[in-house]
Amino acid sequence: MRVFLFWVFLFAINEIIKAQNVTFRPGQIWNDTSGKAINVHAGYIVYEDGYYYWIGDSRTGNECNGVGCYRSKDLYNWTNRGLIIPLSGKISEDNWDLAKGRNLYRPKILYNELTKKWIIWAVWENMEVTITKSCRLVSDHMEGDYDLYDISCVNGILSRDYTLFKDDTDGRVYFIGAVNTNADILGVQLNDDYLDGTSNASIILDGVKYEAPAIFKMYDMYFGLFSGCTYWKPNRSRWAYSYNMLEGWSYERVFTDVTGSGIEFCVDDVKGTTYDSQSAFVFKVGGDDQKLVYVGDRWDENNLESSKQVWLPISMRSGYPTIHWYDEWDLSIFDNMYRFKRTKFIEDKRQYFLLDRNSNRFVSRSKSSFLLENDGNTNLCFTFYATDDPYVYKLKDNKTGQYVESVFGTLRLSEENDKTTQLWTFLLQEDGTYKIKNNVGEYYLAISGSSTFVGSTIYLGREKDARCFGVYFDSKIYPEDEEAALFTKDYRQNNLVLIKEQEKHITNLQVMKKGVDEVFTLYYDEKSSRINVISQEPIKAQLALYNIYGQLQVYQTVKLDNNGYAIELSGRLNPGIYMVRIKTSVYKEIRKLIVIR
Repeated sequence: MRVFLFWVFLFAINEIIKAQNVTFRPGQIWNDTSGKAINVHAGYIVYEDGYYYWIGDSRTGNECNGVGCYRSKDLYNWTNRGLIIPLSGKISEDNWDLAKGRNLYRPKILYNELTKKWIIWAVWENMEVTITKSCRLVSDHMEGDYDLYDISCVNGILSRDYTLFKDDTDGRVYFIGAVNTNADILGVQLNDDYLDGTSNASIILDGVKYEAPAIFKMYDMYFGLFSGCTYWKPNRSRWAYSYNMLEGWSYERVFTDVTGSGIEFCVDDVKGTTYDSQSAFVFKVGGDDQKLVYVGDRWDENNLESSKQVWLPISMRSGYPTIHWYDEWDLSIFDNMYRFKRTKFIEDKRQYFLLDRNSNRFVSRSKSSFLLENDGNTNLCFTFYATDDPYVYKLKDNKTGQYVESVFGTLRLSEENDKTTQLWTFLLQEDGTYKIKNNVGEYYLAISGSSTFVGSTIYLGREKDARCFGVYFDSKIYPEDEEAALFTKDYRQNNLVLIKEQEKHITNLQVMKKGVDEVFTLYYDEKSSRINVISQEPIKAQLALYNIYGQLQVYQTVKLDNNGYAIELSGRLNPGIYMVRIKTSVYKEIRKLIVIR
């Protein structure tokens, strides 16, 4: 009896140990509750009656067994429920069968509230991979049995890599797949029973060479994650977005290679291979927009059964999808993911952080340089000080009390001064981020090598190298501050209006500056050690004289008119280059003064 109880005890302990997954380890062997590696690939997850169900193609070596299913209450520990669509029976000449030797892959599952049926779509191929179609199956129950409805190409168009997407706003369901030898991405609205395509269809991305679509929605915006087309080999990630499922899709061309062009959603080391994975689908934990999980496959083309799953959290904080790499993580990562929020508008004397849009990392500072860092103590918190120009600010680092400045084209922290080099123009972009330009010269905040990695150096570069930054507040410090509605169509439309206003303002300033030479006359009288300033119109102005090192020599507030005003100097100016700043209520101008003897 004691021996029996001992073995019962060991069995119980073993089962408890098997069920002790409390984290995700991307790309590592992931065992189910029986201790065997999870064997579903390129599938989908749905939630039903208190369980998450994870389906995917099941393999023995490279041979397809059918569509497998696992279920879980916590997303960490999965129990194998077997094959819900087994491949069995004989191969038919008309290719209307689910026989052993066929391939079923990339299965997607949805529940139809109208028909009260579960619907599965999967890519169907013959053994020789010379015939490819879409297989549709129907069941009254999530775990089956499933009846074969059809094996055919949707709307008569061949597509190997595809997904299904249900729009929670209106309940419409779409087929999104790579077509025309993977050159284009096709979108097709399905009919009410989710089993066939309708005439509401279009090529939504033309000539992009994308595949492996994973679609999700944030408020008004649809997002698609994709891979390039390199068979089983991993390649760069890429994403696109639109406000309409079947038209208007856009993507940036940050990179161009043999797989096409795009902008990556992976931002860490090994991002060039999407962390050695290919996108399968995206799901929202508990339906929460702020708990998005990327699910990808790390394919082993020599043994598809041993292909690993790559689960990683998606952050939309920057306004776009970014995925950082984690060796290990859990769902608590979402608790503070959106602590920092983009401000709806910049307020004077308010504390803000600058978030790089492409990397989803904050402007930070080490002992000697400005750089990109993850959320942490090195992130720079700035107090924004408004100026006479509504688009220009001075930025004070709250830790040191110093101000961000351009010193001979390099980024520095310096004590506060009246130099234009401490003034920064925030040039609004359509997505609500800014290109940040110093007011001396055409220099913008840029990232060395256009990198997205932790520790990437921030420097002052030309406009073509300018990076976009969002202005963010800490919701723990300012819980009442209003967050920008990043994913609404109205937000971008309003930004376009504001951009036009800013462009008009800048144009007016440029016109005023062109007239400075007509309004003012400036010359140096060496004999009297004076700088004479004559104005064609009576005007109040601040006059400041700097040497070539940016050191203030003289500062006076005066009333100018056509009788002239003499800036008294303590002595003769040494030969060299000086700068005279003339600032009025409508503009600022820097004049160069050259003294030669």
